[in-house]
Amino acid sequence: MASFISESINTVTAILREETPTLLKAMETPRDPFRGYGVAFAGIMPSPPWCWVMPRVTDFGPEGQVQDQGDAVTVKFGIIGADPEALAQAMLDYVKAVSLALQLTPVGQYDSTVMNIFVERHDYGPLYQKDGGFARFPEVHLVVTRREVIQQ
Repeated sequence: MASFISESINTVTAILREETPTLLKAMETPRDPFRGYGVAFAGIMPSPPWCWVMPRVTDFGPEGQVQDQGDAVTVKFGIIGADPEALAQAMLDYVKAVSLALQLTPVGQYDSTVMNIFVERHDYGPLYQKDGGFARFPEVHLVVTRREVIQQ
């Protein structure tokens, strides 16, 4: 039975949980690890920094018993700060840590069906202000390629 995009979501989340704390700590200005992960961003951030690994779309290949698929996934995260300039630098560090974690980690140790994870695009998003503070919700867009044998 095909697992569809859920395996890609699980793999990306596992990599981020395992790899980003070390990368964030090693930044010129050490950053806090993500405090939690979800799959549906509803505009509310429980306790920043927070990360969502969200499904977008799946493209299927035309191969008989072997199913090739490309899952489009968005990693969105929320960070807050009191100074817009410092928040912009923090945002760039988080984008860098997420991208490096996904580009440098051998994916086979997390899921044998995942072949590659491609970082497709960074979307830095607008700056939000509320009650004297600021927030950013940048996104890293991915394509996760998978090959799965379908058992009937």
